[in-house]
Amino acid sequence: MDIKSPIAEGRNEYVYAASGVKLKTVQKWNSNFSIVPVIGSAVNTTVLDMAKTTDYAGNKIYENGTLKKVLVDGGYLEVTQVNNVNQYVYHYYLTDHLGNNRHVANAGGTVIQMTHYYPFGMHFAPGTGGDSQPYKYNGKELHQTHGLNLYDYSARYYESAVGRFTSVDPLAELYYSISPYTYCNNNPIKFIDPSGMKYANASDSAYAYNNMFDLLGQIVCLLMQRSNLKQNNQDIGNIDDRISEMNKSINDFADMGNDLLKTYTFNDVGEMGTPRILFSDNSNLITLDVIKSDIGTVMHESRHDGQIARRELWEDNYYEGHEISAYRAQYAYMGRLSINTAPRLEMENIVFFSLGSLPITNITNINQINRSFINSIAEKGTNSLGTNSINYIYPPTQNISSLQWNGIGFSKKSYFKRR
Repeated sequence: MDIKSPIAEGRNEYVYAASGVKLKTVQKWNSNFSIVPVIGSAVNTTVLDMAKTTDYAGNKIYENGTLKKVLVDGGYLEVTQVNNVNQYVYHYYLTDHLGNNRHVANAGGTVIQMTHYYPFGMHFAPGTGGDSQPYKYNGKELHQTHGLNLYDYSARYYESAVGRFTSVDPLAELYYSISPYTYCNNNPIKFIDPSGMKYANASDSAYAYNNMFDLLGQIVCLLMQRSNLKQNNQDIGNIDDRISEMNKSINDFADMGNDLLKTYTFNDVGEMGTPRILFSDNSNLITLDVIKSDIGTVMHESRHDGQIARRELWEDNYYEGHEISAYRAQYAYMGRLSINTAPRLEMENIVFFSLGSLPITNITNINQINRSFINSIAEKGTNSLGTNSINYIYPPTQNISSLQWNGIGFSKKSYFKRR
């Protein structure tokens, strides 16, 4: 990228991996530049006597071959050398609901940078320590060399002064009703765009992140239990299975966020609501109706969305294996599962009975969640004659045959509007 303006003459060179990850930035400039350039004139590369190289090696950042920063969750480690020995000073971010870094403080609690933003990301005064570190609006890196003032959103650059990206959206065909340069559908208070390719609801992203963090905490607790059980020569199989399923749940949330073709949103229906997945007609929006106070059911429905994001499940393809996996995700988080069941009878899915309530199956081991269990899940109902009946939840016979339910066929998308 050649830069020639009234204040600078320079060139920025970028190196990317095949996946699009930035690996290196080389910034060159003319230290003696002192004239107003002619508009449209080319950069004279022979006078670019100064250069700075930045290498990005995972979460490590090197400047001119020297390690300068180590990026970590919620902040970074600043690296300085004392007697040729690296010294690390932790800095942490204080962010708002959009992930904007508003304050940066060091390990001693001293604020070294304070930044205020207009809605589309442009800074306004007062602010302090503007050059202390470059990760600011949405936590993105701000390139200011030569007066560039562009944020790196991975897929493209963003100009906060005008609230527009500098190039066309790589997925513009998904948002044909808005400009391909538009940032966050012109609503930066509600939406964020982590990759520069797909905007998402900021509250949904935060909710997914919190659930992933909660799952990690649960896994740590299980690892401690596992250690105690192993020391006492007790069975650790169920603990290992639960840890494995919770790792899959973390991947469910990650895969939803990485799905560039669909957008996932969480809708809290309250304790009296029904968890379910809704496909919006003629759009790529998938809504999860969840009971946020019941995290187990959140994991259940999120497993289905993870299956959708991985293209294991779609609107016309659904069978009992998907439910086995979802109930295992639910049990793995809760460590228990109690559900009304009734023995499957070789007759219609709705049968008459005189019992006042259905028996409850208590799941205490993840391997109990199998085909037999899924097909016995039921709820109490009443038929047209006022007689008690058993309503089997699976399969939803109005949409799918028994052969299809066993994985030899396809169901209809209307199923997901039920559960």
